[in-house]
Amino acid sequence: MVGSDQVWNPRMGSNIKPYFLDFAPKGARCVSYASSIGASSLTPNVYKAFYNWLKRFSAIGVREKSAARIIGGMGLEAEVAHVIDPTLLLTADEWNKVATEPVGLPPHYVLLYDLIPSEETVALSRRIAEEKNLPVVCVGDGAYGPGEFVWLFAHADFVVTNSFHGTAFSHIYEKGKYSENEACQIFQQIIFAIEYMHRSHYICHRDIKPENILLNYKNEVKICDFGFSKYYSPKN
Repeated sequence: MVGSDQVWNPRMGSNIKPYFLDFAPKGARCVSYASSIGASSLTPNVYKAFYNWLKRFSAIGVREKSAARIIGGMGLEAEVAHVIDPTLLLTADEWNKVATEPVGLPPHYVLLYDLIPSEETVALSRRIAEEKNLPVVCVGDGAYGPGEFVWLFAHADFVVTNSFHGTAFSHIYEKGKYSENEACQIFQQIIFAIEYMHRSHYICHRDIKPENILLNYKNEVKICDFGFSKYYSPKN
């Protein structure tokens, strides 16, 4: 069985063939769950390689809707399903069973998980820390194991992250929930942005979802990932 973040991403710069279980004995049942390709399209050569590697799979679950569309269109015998990331299959109480408290952790802190180094992310964590008079704990500053990683999110006062799984664990532990008024303001900005794309530039985004909605620390909305977008004629 194979699955999880970026395992089938052809742009990772490493050999991904083992993640298609090419080492499994002949006749072994091959299954994937929430495998991620991290791309909205594949080049012809990569598409052909994926097809050959996936022919032996009896069940295929992928994390992204785009991956389900791409692999589902290959004509494979295996059923292709769009499934939830495995981190979200467990509740906070279930994750707490494997959480381990790191040594020397302050009782209150701002957690920074800067997976993709970003000056903006670091600056935001420092600004929140100064406003709330809290220390910043950075995931990259310590040798944290899986249980300690979970604990950091479970007990953080605030989380600043640009990581998918950082966001997932923030959601699991209900960090940074918006009030009804804040949510309405954000939704209103999304509607205005879509209207602006339609009426001023004749663009249909076609993939509006939480992953494609970016917010800065002022809760200002930016819409990203126009991979599925299309121009349309105002006459139609």
